[in-house]
Amino acid sequence: ADPADLMANAVKKGTALDVGGLPPGTSGAQVRVLFVGCGNVTQVTIFASRKGDVARVRFATKTALRKAKRLPPETLKIRGTIPTVKMARGTLAEKKPAKLRNHGKPVPEECKI
Repeated sequence: ADPADLMANAVKKGTALDVGGLPPGTSGAQVRVLFVGCGNVTQVTIFASRKGDVARVRFATKTALRKAKRLPPETLKIRGTIPTVKMARGTLAEKKPAKLRNHGKPVPEECKI
């Protein structure tokens, strides 16, 4: 299946969160570790924004997503930064690619683990 279709379906089914305000250079593995106790994380996609990196975190079940949403913000700290967590809306294909770091080169859009 097309990864863009899978990501769109994840949002429609309510199984994805956007984790924003991440420090630049945050990896998918670092984000995945934050949610390891919530259930199966099926995909982590990182993209850049002007306010810091953003991760789209896709869960296998809505139960895992609900557990993730209930985590206290201070338990989500990455390198001293507490990110914001909200329900994902839209698809990553709708996001504009960012060229904010890597000396003007595009930031890789996807980090699959």
